[in-house]
Amino acid sequence: MTRTVIRALCVLFVMTLPTLTSAQEEPAASRQMVSELQVDPAMQSDFEKHLKGMFTVAKEVGYSHPIHVAQWNTTYWLVAPMKNYASLDKIFADREMVWEKGGEKFQSHYMGMVKTLMNEHSWLSEHKPELSYHPEGSMSEDMMFMNIDSLKIKPGHWDEMTELLKEAKNIHGELGLMSGYDVYFEGLGAVGNQVTIISYAKDPLEMAKMKAATNEKMKNHAGWNDLMGRYMKISQSENEMRAWVRSDLAYMP
Repeated sequence: MTRTVIRALCVLFVMTLPTLTSAQEEPAASRQMVSELQVDPAMQSDFEKHLKGMFTVAKEVGYSHPIHVAQWNTTYWLVAPMKNYASLDKIFADREMVWEKGGEKFQSHYMGMVKTLMNEHSWLSEHKPELSYHPEGSMSEDMMFMNIDSLKIKPGHWDEMTELLKEAKNIHGELGLMSGYDVYFEGLGAVGNQVTIISYAKDPLEMAKMKAATNEKMKNHAGWNDLMGRYMKISQSENEMRAWVRSDLAYMP
């Protein structure tokens, strides 16, 4: 097994979404590597079986980095938090250790997992707590459903987008809205200039109610309408996704 292939394993063996327990304060790990895995619908149970098997072996040999997992239909996201991007070398080295010490037991689970995949995409992401909105009482541990808005903007407009996000946070506070959200700037490996906004609820019905309440308060707010007009001038496209937190699949050292 060449080092190049092992490094490819390292990239596939990661991803990150926010941990709900740390959403109200800046976590020590504000950056993450995200992997989006598209699984063959006919092999979904095999995927989960082999992923759990990989994580079991990783724990046995002392792998020390958490991995959070989320899912929507046959798409899975694996999330590996890190303190900074320099931490990647340590993560890669430790994954090589798992590959070597885990031996045939780990490698057979890995190869079994790979055979279930239809596509895979990995990228780096950075949490922006100064742009995120979390009023006191807006988060609880049972909020396991997420709405994920990916906003692509035109090149050269990061400063404008940052200012718009600051103003949006202020308007949410001014209106006393209780629907919290996290903001992420997607980096190396992301497709285009992308901002991700993740909001949380107990289930899809509660999410729909929260969004409706927010939209009702925003629709006649002059500042919000002006903000949206300025945003549309720098926007390229938007994509809305949903996901459930899969704490039962997560890797916790």
